[in-house]
Amino acid sequence: MKPEPRSYVPSPVGAGEGESVPCHRQVLTKVLVPVDAGVRPLVDELTRLGAQTISSCEGPPARVYFEAGESWRENSWKDLCMLVFGVLGRHLHPKFGDSIELKVQYGAAPASQAVLVVHPQRMREVLAALAQI
Repeated sequence: MKPEPRSYVPSPVGAGEGESVPCHRQVLTKVLVPVDAGVRPLVDELTRLGAQTISSCEGPPARVYFEAGESWRENSWKDLCMLVFGVLGRHLHPKFGDSIELKVQYGAAPASQAVLVVHPQRMREVLAALAQI
């Protein structure tokens, strides 16, 4: 007997213990990967600026984990830091301060990544600011 195809549904946290991971309606981005519909505009803007999304969730709050440059290179963290500090931080921090989160998490290639966290009440403003870069 052939098994029926199943759609992807995130597995519960702790292998069945505790709360389950929220499952949001997903849509395709410009690079044709499924993301939660509520975070798609943020992923699209970050992609336009040179980020490669690793994972994302519309939350709340919305979270996008990303890399930059050639993530397989030994010094790819430099490209990531340039995007985070030289572009995103420089434009977003003066407008939003601590009301958004923008962090770099360093690790050996390809483990270096950044995360941008945006609360729903700030999403439109952040998208407008990113569109101006």
